[in-house]
Amino acid sequence: KVQDDTVTVLAWFTPRIPVSTGPMGYTGFPGAVLYVNIDDGQTTISATNIIMGRTSEEELEFPNDGDEMGREEYETLVKEKTAEMRRRWGR
Repeated sequence: KVQDDTVTVLAWFTPRIPVSTGPMGYTGFPGAVLYVNIDDGQTTISATNIIMGRTSEEELEFPNDGDEMGREEYETLVKEKTAEMRRRWGR
Protein backbone atom coordinates (compact mmCIF):
# COMPACT_ATOMS: atom_id res chain seq x y z
CA LYS A 1 0.00 0.00 0.00
CA VAL A 2 1.49 3.33 -1.10
CA GLN A 3 0.21 6.76 -0.13
CA ASP A 4 1.30 10.14 -1.45
CA ASP A 5 -0.27 13.61 -1.24
CA THR A 6 -3.35 12.82 -3.31
CA VAL A 7 -3.74 9.13 -4.15
CA THR A 8 -3.79 5.89 -2.17
CA VAL A 9 -3.05 2.77 -4.17
CA LEU A 10 -3.42 -0.85 -3.03
CA ALA A 11 -1.95 -3.39 -5.46
CA TRP A 12 -2.17 -7.17 -5.18
CA PHE A 13 0.38 -9.24 -7.07
CA THR A 14 1.35 -12.88 -7.34
CA PRO A 15 4.92 -14.18 -7.40
CA ARG A 16 3.52 -17.36 -9.02
CA ILE A 17 3.56 -15.38 -12.28
CA PRO A 18 7.21 -14.26 -12.06
CA VAL A 19 6.95 -11.34 -14.47
CA SER A 20 7.06 -7.76 -13.23
CA THR A 21 4.01 -6.56 -15.15
CA GLY A 22 0.71 -4.90 -14.42
CA PRO A 23 -1.93 -2.53 -15.73
CA MET A 24 -1.47 1.21 -16.29
CA GLY A 25 2.16 1.30 -15.14
CA TYR A 26 1.56 -0.48 -11.82
CA THR A 27 4.67 -2.63 -12.10
CA GLY A 28 7.89 -3.20 -10.25
CA PHE A 29 6.63 -5.94 -7.95
CA PRO A 30 8.22 -9.40 -7.82
CA GLY A 31 5.32 -10.82 -9.83
CA ALA A 32 2.32 -9.89 -11.94
CA VAL A 33 -0.12 -7.30 -10.54
CA LEU A 34 -3.62 -8.81 -10.67
CA TYR A 35 -5.66 -6.20 -8.77
CA VAL A 36 -5.32 -2.45 -8.19
CA ASN A 37 -7.56 -0.37 -5.91
CA ILE A 38 -7.12 3.41 -6.21
CA ASP A 39 -8.53 5.78 -3.55
CA ASP A 40 -10.61 3.21 -1.63
CA GLY A 41 -12.44 1.88 -4.67
CA GLN A 42 -12.74 5.09 -6.69
CA THR A 43 -11.04 3.08 -9.44
CA THR A 44 -10.37 -0.64 -9.48
CA ILE A 45 -8.58 -2.78 -12.02
CA SER A 46 -8.80 -6.55 -11.82
CA ALA A 47 -7.48 -9.40 -13.91
CA THR A 48 -10.42 -11.44 -15.14
CA ASN A 49 -8.64 -14.17 -17.03
CA ILE A 50 -5.14 -15.64 -17.03
CA ILE A 51 -4.10 -18.25 -19.54
CA MET A 52 -0.83 -19.97 -18.70
CA GLY A 53 1.14 -21.89 -21.27
CA ARG A 54 3.28 -21.54 -24.30
CA THR A 55 2.25 -19.77 -27.48
CA SER A 56 2.91 -21.57 -30.73
CA GLU A 57 4.61 -19.76 -33.60
CA GLU A 58 1.39 -20.02 -35.59
CA GLU A 59 -0.37 -17.84 -32.99
CA LEU A 60 2.25 -15.08 -33.15
CA GLU A 61 2.09 -12.26 -35.65
CA PHE A 62 5.52 -11.30 -36.87
CA PRO A 63 6.04 -7.81 -38.33
CA ASN A 64 6.70 -7.53 -42.05
CA ASP A 65 8.38 -4.15 -41.90
CA GLY A 66 10.65 -2.14 -39.64
CA ASP A 67 14.33 -1.39 -39.40
CA GLU A 68 17.03 -3.56 -37.90
CA MET A 69 19.34 -1.96 -35.35
CA GLY A 70 22.49 -2.91 -33.55
CA ARG A 71 22.90 -3.36 -29.81
CA GLU A 72 24.28 0.16 -29.20
CA GLU A 73 21.46 1.82 -31.16
CA TYR A 74 18.93 -0.34 -29.26
CA GLU A 75 20.35 0.65 -25.87
CA THR A 76 20.22 4.35 -26.83
CA LEU A 77 16.59 3.98 -27.88
CA VAL A 78 15.71 2.21 -24.61
CA LYS A 79 17.27 5.06 -22.58
CA GLU A 80 15.37 7.68 -24.60
CA LYS A 81 12.03 5.89 -24.26
CA THR A 82 12.56 5.23 -20.54
CA ALA A 83 13.23 8.94 -19.95
CA GLU A 84 10.14 9.79 -22.03
CA MET A 85 7.94 7.48 -19.93
CA ARG A 86 9.33 8.89 -16.68
CA ARG A 87 8.50 12.42 -17.83
CA ARG A 88 5.02 11.34 -18.87
CA TRP A 89 4.27 9.54 -15.59
CA GLY A 90 6.09 12.06 -13.38
CA ARG A 91 8.67 9.65 -12.00
